[in-house]
Amino acid sequence: MSKSKSKGTDAKYNITVQTGDKKGAGTHAHVNIILYGTDGIQTKECKLSNFLKGDFKRGKFESFSIKSEVHISEVRKIELWRDNNGSCTNWYLDWIEVTKCNKENSITTVFSALKWIKENYHYFFVNETTLPQNDPMKVSRRREMQVLQKEYQLDVKIPGLPAQVKVLPEDETFSWHYFLDVLLSKLAEYGIESHKLTKKGKGKEWKNVDDVKTVYTKAFGVPQSSKYFNDDMKFGRQRISCLNSLLIEMCTAIPENFAATEDMIKPFLEGKTINTSH
Repeated sequence: MSKSKSKGTDAKYNITVQTGDKKGAGTHAHVNIILYGTDGIQTKECKLSNFLKGDFKRGKFESFSIKSEVHISEVRKIELWRDNNGSCTNWYLDWIEVTKCNKENSITTVFSALKWIKENYHYFFVNETTLPQNDPMKVSRRREMQVLQKEYQLDVKIPGLPAQVKVLPEDETFSWHYFLDVLLSKLAEYGIESHKLTKKGKGKEWKNVDDVKTVYTKAFGVPQSSKYFNDDMKFGRQRISCLNSLLIEMCTAIPENFAATEDMIKPFLEGKTINTSH
């Protein structure tokens, strides 16, 4: 493997890492990186770490500086992976920026990731956008697709309804603590204390439709639609409207740009017609 070296001097690379703002995106794991140039030039494995500082916090970007005897004028590809160190290991990476620092010029390359980085899995990122059939990292892409196929297996949970993901991957689910934090923050906006909410709802059972209304607090109020909770016709209309009845309006004429012809949808009209005149 050929390497470009300068006697007595090491190359310096500044690396900026942007961690995503998703729930649980930050990590305590150790992250390693290898930089690649052209013609097989690459650095040795380097650990991204700042002494006595917690790295890779959610929604934050961190800067690192690494040195290498290998001089790469422009970084064209990076290899990245993490271990399973620490209590919080999941990591969502937005992007990485690499700058080669020298006296002549500084070339910065940005590598987009936008994905969860799995433990001990080596990811390759290039700074060029290509079609899948022209992807220079076909092997890496294929391995990643195989992992996704295992994680996102479909299952028809209710006969007649569309298939759903059998088990949602852990890093895409929200914990109960997250939902509780959102609820408490909303209540705080209205000056409602959490212990009052707990006391109000504790130990109560719903025996009729009116009992359902007792779960609503002053923070949100009782919805106007509660007047029709026990009305079958109103309930059916709401279901047909996909619970969005306030945004749906009756169509009184066929739009001019309506792409479907009557012959196309005739099998579904049950003997009726789309002609609005009768």
